[in-house]
Amino acid sequence: MIDLLISQIEPIVHLNFSNALITILSSMNLYFLLIFMIAFSFNRTAGLQLLLLVAFSVYLSNFLEHFYFLEQSSHSNFNLMPHIHSHLLVLSVFFLYLIPAVSKRLFTIVSLLFIFLNIVIHIYHFNHVPWDIVLTVVLALFIVFTFYRSLDWVGAIPEQLKLMLIFLIPLCLFLLSIENAYVVGLMFSIMFGMHLEQLKLGSMISNSLSKKAIAFLIGIIGYSLIQLIFFYINHVPSTLLIKGIIVGFWLAFFAPIILIKLHVYERFQPTIKS
Repeated sequence: MIDLLISQIEPIVHLNFSNALITILSSMNLYFLLIFMIAFSFNRTAGLQLLLLVAFSVYLSNFLEHFYFLEQSSHSNFNLMPHIHSHLLVLSVFFLYLIPAVSKRLFTIVSLLFIFLNIVIHIYHFNHVPWDIVLTVVLALFIVFTFYRSLDWVGAIPEQLKLMLIFLIPLCLFLLSIENAYVVGLMFSIMFGMHLEQLKLGSMISNSLSKKAIAFLIGIIGYSLIQLIFFYINHVPSTLLIKGIIVGFWLAFFAPIILIKLHVYERFQPTIKS
């Protein structure tokens, strides 16, 4: 009798756990929350760079997905366009960026296990094409590798050229895909906000755990208020672009100003005195 009862309950337990695990691992909000925690409480540069890469990954997956569905709708016998899965791309970029940034063996193992677990979930639970999943992870690896390789080059270029690229790259991305206005605005304001913050502000996260928690809380409250305000505004490309710009500037520049004024953040000597 007990064995019969267990045999009836066990599949339900496994099903609920599996669905819960998939929901958690595929939640974009979870990764944005972790990024905000990194940016406000641990390492601002790493957190904002990670958010920039995630935003670009979302843009790229949406851009490629548009052509994928165009090819599918053409009913061609030769569908060569892979389906890049945005959730897996974001997760892979998230962990692949952090692996060299953290440089801890245990974190590397756990990160690779998370990526592998998501690959298995996408193939066996969602029945996605294995080749598409592999290409998604390879694309994430390419994005992170290219970003790290470009850091030295970006640091060495003149300020005028750097500013020109900060404006030019988002403009080109916006013209290529107006539908991705929000992430384009976010990328622009993060890059420009980080540039301004390094030149004028020079914020530094305090070692105090209570101040780390306060910084994270203030950052989330500001972000939530922006989301609430724009919730009642029509989601057209122009308003989405403005929303992305405001969110990025809040995270990269305005929040640190408030946190310094409240003595939650400390200051180091900026490149240019304010």
